[in-house]
Amino acid sequence: MMLGRKPEASDEGAHPLEHPNPPLPAVDGLFRQVTDMTWDPAGNIYISDGYINSRVAKYDKDGNWLMQWGDRGNEPGKMNTPHTIASDAQGNIYVGDRGNARIQVFDGTGKVLRVMRLT
Repeated sequence: MMLGRKPEASDEGAHPLEHPNPPLPAVDGLFRQVTDMTWDPAGNIYISDGYINSRVAKYDKDGNWLMQWGDRGNEPGKMNTPHTIASDAQGNIYVGDRGNARIQVFDGTGKVLRVMRLT
């Protein structure tokens, strides 16, 4: 299964990744510098799309796009370089929000359950 695709040199219009400021809006199914991925107990796939999009993308176990959550920021639910992601046996999703020095815990629909600050 392939989720997303990096442009190749032979692709029309291929060029190095750009880093516009502010970043372009996230697009369903298009990733910009993925940092990690995990699976919940039901087999759903969660991808931390960290360096540019600052979001979590969710696919079902068959690779069908379901949803995304998050955006660049420091409020709960927003992220600054989500760099790692993990899930637990209850299906909670733990996102290492590196730029904000915290771990955010979400349910499988993107609802913030708690925020743990790193000091």
